Amino acid sequence: MTMRTLIATLLVCASATAAPVPKELKQDDATRLVGEWQTVRSEFNGREYIKDYLIFTRDTVNWKPQKDGPDYLWKLTLDPTASPKEFQIVMSGNMNIRYSGLYKLDGDRLTLVCKQNAKPDGFTSENGTYYHELVRVAGAK
Repeated sequence: MTMRTLIATLLVCASATAAPVPKELKQDDATRLVGEWQTVRSEFNGREYIKDYLIFTRDTVNWKPQKDGPDYLWKLTLDPTASPKEFQIVMSGNMNIRYSGLYKLDGDRLTLVCKQNAKPDGFTSENGTYYHELVRVAGAK
């Protein structure tokens, strides 16, 4: 390869632009979770559980057992680098009530599993584990 060909190749490569990255992929998981989510499927110990609502900010989650029900505020910590991704919630005002969990975030669908004082074994509702499949509430963010 001649010097002229090498320079021309480098210039062509340098001027090529990468395809734009979709906005959702630029955001971290904490940002992508912000908003209101409604449970579409929920289980505890393999049995159907309540269809609740979760309202996320970047570092908190407000759990509502029903849309107009009482608020239960939790401090939220995410670890999106773990495989599978992990989270921990601690009840505001009571550091002794904490849950560890796993999550999958796919656009406007969210799957959570959590267990009090222990990490769940996987995405199941067995052995004291809560399992939730949620969708983002349309228009809420």
